[in-house]
Amino acid sequence: MLSTITINDMHIDIPDVHITFSGKERIAQGIAEALDCKICVSTAKLKLLELQENPGLMERVVKNTNAQLHIVPMRDINYGAMAKLLSSTSYSMVVGIKPTGWTNKKSLDLSDLVPRISGKIQIYDLPYSEHSSFTELEEFLTSVTVTRVIPTVMPRSQESRQFMFRKIKEWTEKER
Repeated sequence: MLSTITINDMHIDIPDVHITFSGKERIAQGIAEALDCKICVSTAKLKLLELQENPGLMERVVKNTNAQLHIVPMRDINYGAMAKLLSSTSYSMVVGIKPTGWTNKKSLDLSDLVPRISGKIQIYDLPYSEHSSFTELEEFLTSVTVTRVIPTVMPRSQESRQFMFRKIKEWTEKER
């Protein structure tokens, strides 16, 4: 039996298999909705998801390891960890979806989504930006109490860096 999921207007046929997924909750939620399945998460991940206040996601989240879709740490999207998972389920194969900004793809079409395959394990590297937009950063920093921000991506020019630091300071000192 095949289910079809759509990612950025591309359709991917997924057999009735166990899916292991890392991060990017909006993609996980979309896959769970397309497959009409539950999402298994760890206790630590559950606490983080609860902070997002996303009822659509939370109605699908369970701590039941028999769920068809699992959100796992990025380090667990590898053949060894997925083989262990496969041996603990009744599914015929495991598909790993790894959202990453490291695929070196400027654009994406269906022919680019070619899995790495080892036996009954498939791993897809799904191009996905790993950076927040400036607007998302502002929304976050003005909605929580922050004591320190350490930028990990720096603008190239000194002027742009100074602007960024001024804005971060403005956002973190803003009355809530």
